[in-house]
Amino acid sequence: DLAYCHTKVAGALLTKGELPDALRSVRAGLEVREGLSRSEPANPAHRQAIAGSHVDAATVLARQGEQAEALAELHKARKIVEGLAAKSPDDAQLRAYLEALDGEIAKVNGMETASP
Repeated sequence: DLAYCHTKVAGALLTKGELPDALRSVRAGLEVREGLSRSEPANPAHRQAIAGSHVDAATVLARQGEQAEALAELHKARKIVEGLAAKSPDDAQLRAYLEALDGEIAKVNGMETASP
């Protein structure tokens, strides 16, 4: 789908070090995913994909040295996944995703503290 294409382009741009363009592509994909979620609000896959887009944005922002903005994106992702996990408490994948997000938040927090 179109959001997936934006994500793939963002990944290629990130690899090339073209961070502003990568962020624009991530945000374009996020817009598509948010539209899908609005059109199918009962579909949790759309919300999980939105969380993934926030993580992608955080990755680019952290690489740009914008740790505070990266943390904000990670917290948005965590809030979404936390809501999904609350509705599916037996879903081990969602619990693992939350743990991974907590690790990323801690990592970016460490980067922020280490910044001059």
